[in-house]
Amino acid sequence: MLQVTIDAFSGRPNPSFIISNPEEVNDLLKEISRNRGSITDVDVGYSGLGFRGAIFEVLSDEEDQAFDLPPTFKVGGGSQNDAKGLEIVERLIRSMSNYTPAAPSDVPITFDSTLEGYLLELLDQTVPTGTITEGDGIAPVSPPLPDVTCYIERGRFNPGFWNASHVIRRNNCYNYASNWRTNTFAQPGRGAGAIYTSLTCAEVTRAALADGLHRRFDCFPDTEKPRWLMALVVAPGYDYHWYRLHTQEEGFWGHKPGGTAARNTDNRGIVTVLSLCCWTWSEVSVSVQVELDIFSGRENPTWILTADQANSVRQRHRSLPDNPSTSPVIFNGLGYRGFLLTEITDDCAITVWRETVIVRQGATRLAKVDRERQLEQFLLQAAQSHLEPELFRWVQSQIDEAAE
Repeated sequence: MLQVTIDAFSGRPNPSFIISNPEEVNDLLKEISRNRGSITDVDVGYSGLGFRGAIFEVLSDEEDQAFDLPPTFKVGGGSQNDAKGLEIVERLIRSMSNYTPAAPSDVPITFDSTLEGYLLELLDQTVPTGTITEGDGIAPVSPPLPDVTCYIERGRFNPGFWNASHVIRRNNCYNYASNWRTNTFAQPGRGAGAIYTSLTCAEVTRAALADGLHRRFDCFPDTEKPRWLMALVVAPGYDYHWYRLHTQEEGFWGHKPGGTAARNTDNRGIVTVLSLCCWTWSEVSVSVQVELDIFSGRENPTWILTADQANSVRQRHRSLPDNPSTSPVIFNGLGYRGFLLTEITDDCAITVWRETVIVRQGATRLAKVDRERQLEQFLLQAAQSHLEPELFRWVQSQIDEAAE
């Protein structure tokens, strides 16, 4: 017999199935043994979010001896002959509904066309970037009360604790984010007998709250120390992923994709700073406030972007090139001074004025350039329903005048 696990998820258990037909097992192992360049050790190759390869575990010592293969190995996750490996994996994904699932009973996985399509989509991505999702995959986030201040603890990044060989594959992102090495591949709600029933942001959040977590501005008392700040992202219907904020000096979020190594970088190898500035996998519903910086004595107009608008802003600003100027100009006199975007739940701000876009994350400052001024125009149109008609026309005239 042979167990095959498609290593693609982070929070929920990976799709895993048993091939028990002796002739089929024999043919498959023979094909792999004749293409040894398609196999690697389990811990070799790509290890980020998304498809990481198929893990094969030989369950009978007869097959192990017959083909001189390791008892456990990976195919299609960064081998010398990845093309052949991916061909084998694709064939198995397309036929996995014929096999016996091997997932834990409390987290059932249905091998249907939807899951098959999702896995094949991940298979085609060289560096998984996820998808922007909305609808029931996003739990609405209410702006916090202005007088609410929660105190948290921020531990130092300690990947060695999670990456030891005897624990790395037995703990996932939820273990890491909650800083609790249970060695059970922890699932939100399992410990409380209230495990999630669907993979939506609202349902995974409900299950985590049942475990004793609190929402961002529902503060823990000092008696509940340590109080870690965790962030949840969801690929609705398929998977979820958790992050944990580390010390202020380090300034990043750590995470652990499934049974792979804990790290402080995203799929691109860039240090993970979760915010409006750089969500990296599946977009999260975070309240984004826009301020039209225009008045001197009276308060500036402010409003909250819709989820669609916030995700559109993220896409547009991430595609912008760096500004070649070492001292980009932001007007600070009387009149129109641009749009200021802030995340209510994070220390991130973006200023948009004409071609200049300034991104601030804590003490970090990054300048980008929007030569077509598309981001400014997008925010102007989003502002129309929030401004008095006369004020909107005046701001539009100021923007149009500067573009001439």
